[in-house]
Amino acid sequence: MASQKKVLMLGAGFVTKPTLDILSDAGISVTVGDLSSRPACRTLESAQKLSKGVANAHPVSIDVNDSAALDAAVAQHDLTISLIPYTHHATVIKSAIRNKKHVVTTSYVSPAMKELDAQAKEAGITVMNEIGLDPGIDHLYAVKTIDEVHQAGGKIISFLSFCGGLPAPEDSDNPLGYKFSWSSRGVLLALGNNARIYRDGKVVEIAGKELMGAAKPYFIYPGYAFVGYPNRDSTGYKELYNIPEAQTVIRGTLRYQGFPQFIRVLVQIGFLSEEKNDALTQPIAWKEATKLVVGASSSSEADLKAAILSKATFDSDEEKTRIINGLNWIGLFSDEKITPRGNPLDTLCATLEAKMQYEEGERDMVMLQHKFEIEHKDGSRETRTSTLVENGDPKGYSAMAKLVGVPCAVAVKQVLDGTISDKGVLAPMNTKLNNPIMKELKEKYGIYLVEKTLFSLNKRVWGRRRTPRMVQYIFTPWRDRRELLMVRRQFYPDEAAALASPSPSSSSSRRRHQQQSRAAASDKSKADAQKRAAVARVSMWMQRGNCPHMVESTALLAAAVLGDEAARGDAAAAYAVRASYCAAFSRFVTGLLDGHQDRQRKLSMYSVAKTIGLPATYVELRHQATHEQLPSLVRLRPAARGALAWIWGYYWRQLGEGGEEEEDGEEGRAGGGDGDGAAGEAGRCKALLMEYLALEDEEDGSGTREKLWKQVRRWDDAHLLRALAEIGDATADHGLMIRSLKLSREIVGRQEKQQQQEEEEQEEQSGAQEEEAPPMSDLDRIKAELEQSRRELQALEHPDVDVDMRDEETDSEGKVDVVKVGGDEDQDMGDEGEEKPPPPGPALWTRYQGPWKPKPIGVV
Repeated sequence: MASQKKVLMLGAGFVTKPTLDILSDAGISVTVGDLSSRPACRTLESAQKLSKGVANAHPVSIDVNDSAALDAAVAQHDLTISLIPYTHHATVIKSAIRNKKHVVTTSYVSPAMKELDAQAKEAGITVMNEIGLDPGIDHLYAVKTIDEVHQAGGKIISFLSFCGGLPAPEDSDNPLGYKFSWSSRGVLLALGNNARIYRDGKVVEIAGKELMGAAKPYFIYPGYAFVGYPNRDSTGYKELYNIPEAQTVIRGTLRYQGFPQFIRVLVQIGFLSEEKNDALTQPIAWKEATKLVVGASSSSEADLKAAILSKATFDSDEEKTRIINGLNWIGLFSDEKITPRGNPLDTLCATLEAKMQYEEGERDMVMLQHKFEIEHKDGSRETRTSTLVENGDPKGYSAMAKLVGVPCAVAVKQVLDGTISDKGVLAPMNTKLNNPIMKELKEKYGIYLVEKTLFSLNKRVWGRRRTPRMVQYIFTPWRDRRELLMVRRQFYPDEAAALASPSPSSSSSRRRHQQQSRAAASDKSKADAQKRAAVARVSMWMQRGNCPHMVESTALLAAAVLGDEAARGDAAAAYAVRASYCAAFSRFVTGLLDGHQDRQRKLSMYSVAKTIGLPATYVELRHQATHEQLPSLVRLRPAARGALAWIWGYYWRQLGEGGEEEEDGEEGRAGGGDGDGAAGEAGRCKALLMEYLALEDEEDGSGTREKLWKQVRRWDDAHLLRALAEIGDATADHGLMIRSLKLSREIVGRQEKQQQQEEEEQEEQSGAQEEEAPPMSDLDRIKAELEQSRRELQALEHPDVDVDMRDEETDSEGKVDVVKVGGDEDQDMGDEGEEKPPPPGPALWTRYQGPWKPKPIGVV
């Protein structure tokens, strides 16, 4: 039979009873220790009262400042719970380190405690902290939701967390609307802490004396009139909660309306000061104590009020009357004797504790709510809340005692039984620590937060629990996916061929596509006919509706290119061709950018273009085509080709691979479904690659890797590289990632070597066929087209002048191209073989290559 575990519980205050009861019921021996060295703490009598009637409870008195006495007590137990003021925690932890005993606290990890982390790990002990209500339960459910959102690819845009321990509304019957269920001193001291928050991406600092002025109404349920104010430093929770993307992070405290204004006056008149005052060590009348604190001329009620009014600020006359009456209710103007504590704060606390305790039959309430602004992976927004409302039991535990004491007891049990096994100074900031605690709190003690979605997408769903979103059906103008992929191949024959799906005979498939591409290049008339057919089909789709803007833009730009090629050499048609290009380009850019506009605030076209990766030159060209003279063909032709290439990468390529059956569509084989076969082949390819990479270090001579490689080589290099990239992106195994990169490099190197061999073979063949004219290269063809375009442009601008487009001369900085217009005499050279200087006059035109500036229509 295992020996009985022993726990030392330091503290006998408001919230310790549930902890003691749970541990006692679990058969754990608990020594309840009071700190006899601190007068403000409960005496041994309190420890005895707390332990009365509880099995396995043993009250003692311990001086925490006596190292020998503390070490002796800690050494006799397996774990120490520190529920005393936080300033003593570091002392207790040091004793636990010396004696190699575990520690649990419900307080924040202070810098002094954090410094002991390495020593705690070296001693092999667990120091579990921040496991009460706030901090504690709030951490558990904040980390839960944030982890869920991140796992789904989403982001936390804003995080608000507010918690308050309050009297139930029907029992909030004093001027502050507050009663004490734990240390009054701790409550009032917290009101003077400086605060730091993130708001809209900026750090906002609030001085302690201004904290109550920062309180604002905070809505949770319509039946509660809450105000909220920041609690200490919230900025560190970006790191602690792993939400660097959050623009707003605020952790705060809830109180009823009117509380902040009352406390602000107490701060302003000096009653929350800890400065020692000898007069407050004697049981003098309250009016005399008030005179000393506020600096009044006498202790008469009129002079006391006058002094208070001179120091305090009030938002209204009604508020002034309410607060002055509240100070009178406390007794600041009375002959009643103070309970002397040596300073204004502690002296006030003694009176407040007497006047603001819960009466028999009254109950407290705890309200805790997290509010998350979430941006999901698909860009949709959601406001999600996690809320806990707990009411105290007048015949049992208070809500505050339950929600602090029960999590503490659960953590103690899990440290003792090894469920919590991490060493060092800890806080519940990860799912490994949190999930077992959350599970026991919910299943055994009914403590959990209720999660709801208040706002999702653009539809309010107040009060409903989160449910899966409904499927949205979109009716497309094409009959099936095969028809759409057929049009893609007609517009982009080469690019579509490169995306052809693999098959067991991938090498033959690859050769077939290469042959088709060469055939298409040699028969341009057939390729143009295919594009005209695609344009006609898209025109039909536009009549049906729901045609994507990128499909329409592709058709318009392709139609402009086809019209341009058909009108080559016809100077009279050149202006109409320019207009066709401009109309296509303007509709492409305007429709695309309008679809990405922010619906709440209008953004410039350049800003929108930057976010989606559209070149700024396209926006400039659209502006010139719309508001100025039509751009020249010299500018429009390459821009149209570039736009078609951009649309391929932005839209058409994203449609994924189409199987042989899909790509052929109406032109060839039937069947093929919607690409499931291609997806299956891709999955098999990836699975085989994963198995192959996992066996990289095989040395048993079985030949398994060689057999797998033969199976993998059924797919062509393009699909192998794509599958390897997906494996590298998805895996968390660094070794697997490195092996996938290594194999990718080998495949690319093999491709380059094969390409080099093919080029050498082509050079040998061309050497054997020197008598045949070499084919025109792409660069030569582009140069020829550019020269022809310039000739046509000059023919339009100078119909009576012979145009001879010579090679452009560019200055040393490449800023201005100069082109001469004139007869044959312009071609004469000087004595040294240099060109003569250009003649002056209107026979010259320049093309400036700097930043483009718009000019109104009609300005020459």
